[in-house]
Amino acid sequence: MQFSNDSLIREIIRNWYFSCNPRGCYGRIERVINLYGPKGCGKTKTAQDIVLSCAGAYYLCFDDLDNASALSSFLHAYLPDSTGISGWEEAVDAFVHRLSGRSIVFFDGMRNEAYEQCLCCFRKHALLRTDLKLCLISEKKLESDSCHLMRYPTIRDYAKQLKGYSHADVLRLYVLTGGIPAIACEIDESAGYEENLKRLLHWDSRFSRYLPQWLSRYFRTPESYIPLLVSIANGRSRLSDIARDAGYPNNKCLTYLDALCEHGFVETVKG
Repeated sequence: MQFSNDSLIREIIRNWYFSCNPRGCYGRIERVINLYGPKGCGKTKTAQDIVLSCAGAYYLCFDDLDNASALSSFLHAYLPDSTGISGWEEAVDAFVHRLSGRSIVFFDGMRNEAYEQCLCCFRKHALLRTDLKLCLISEKKLESDSCHLMRYPTIRDYAKQLKGYSHADVLRLYVLTGGIPAIACEIDESAGYEENLKRLLHWDSRFSRYLPQWLSRYFRTPESYIPLLVSIANGRSRLSDIARDAGYPNNKCLTYLDALCEHGFVETVKG
């Protein structure tokens, strides 16, 4: 099952056009936009689709790369014939110098050293050029002139795709997948609910791999946090109850819970 992101792509491209036009968008020239939304809602795919469909669009992601490796990867991809470049400032200067016409550069992934240094160099050029735009992809809204919010598909979106399903089965599949397109793409609209349930619960499905992969982005030992999430999913809300389920001392459990809250896996509710 696939959800179309064509309308958002058109919106971003239209915004890109106006922001590169000094007289567009009510006279305001926007240098940086922010494409944000929860993990798995399709931000990266949207950016990559724009890169594939538009000349002058570029995608950068330096996840799991140290600064030197990221710079080497950038040079190999965009400046393979350049020599003597020793840092991000020289690399970005050379890259921007080769641009012709409107250009947009997407920055995706975790904000590591390479990300920050590369972005800093691009920002200097974006301040001077009306035909260069930067798009920052993030899970939370950043400070920028223009923001595009992406959400998970709604139950109504599921119902449109699963036309032969009862409302109850559509709701069950939505609850299981969380509305995340990366998981929902494994659902077969022509198969029954039980068959799709087996598909989702298979050990190698995206549904089964999603949470461990998400945890691995932030924690060196993601398996340590899973008992806490299981306890919370089973209705526990008190620290003592969660700690007892997980088998951790209260102080250790609290440290883990604070980390989970910080990265958006769980939320605390006052009341």
